[in-house]
Amino acid sequence: MGKKRPRPESKTKSKRRKLDIGVTGFLNFMTKNASKIVEDPEVTKETEDGKNVYNFQKFTENAEEMWDDLSDGEKKPFKKVKRKKKKPKDPDAPKRPSTAFFIYMGEKRPGYKDMEEFQKKKKDGTMGSDVAKVVKQIGKEWGELSEDEQVPYHAMAAKDKVRYEEDMKVYRKKKEKEKIMDYKAERMRKKKKKVAKKKKKKKVAKKKKKKKKRIPTSVSSSNDEMSVEEESSDSDSD
Repeated sequence: MGKKRPRPESKTKSKRRKLDIGVTGFLNFMTKNASKIVEDPEVTKETEDGKNVYNFQKFTENAEEMWDDLSDGEKKPFKKVKRKKKKPKDPDAPKRPSTAFFIYMGEKRPGYKDMEEFQKKKKDGTMGSDVAKVVKQIGKEWGELSEDEQVPYHAMAAKDKVRYEEDMKVYRKKKEKEKIMDYKAERMRKKKKKVAKKKKKKKVAKKKKKKKKRIPTSVSSSNDEMSVEEESSDSDSD
């Protein structure tokens, strides 16, 4: 029997895979070149307080233009980036601070939940919210807001950052205490192990000494017989 040939991959699966590679490649490119994109005055605007306000719509548009200008060879390194294994999250760690945009999105997102144009069919056949469409629409709205309209969200983000920093101080102190306690417990465990080892050695040494001191009964009886024979031989000679 010949070996079974592997089934050819369906067109939809291969298309989806190509799409995933393209998306991840673009995202890798965007994150690596974020500092360059932000330099554009249309993307970053400075407020009167000296804070930077970012236009996310313009940011993605500029990134897309830069990505499209690259050749296939220049895109390859971004597509073949290996994903690093993420460290398991500590459940006790404080929640990271939200950005102004994410606070705005959290406020506006429920409004799009029941809108038909922002719905899509799920794998199980039921209808649900199209997250990508909703985020894109909210990003567009955010970019159209004036600086004054964005100020309350930046204020909330700043407040949340202060909360995070305070929580982190408490969290670090707690972790330091836990480390000290673990270190002390480890030292005690090693000390107990050492003491138990010494006791065991002493017991073994004592047993060896006792064995050396004892004279076997067979040897002592044979010695007595020898002494009796010697006495009898002496008396005969006399």
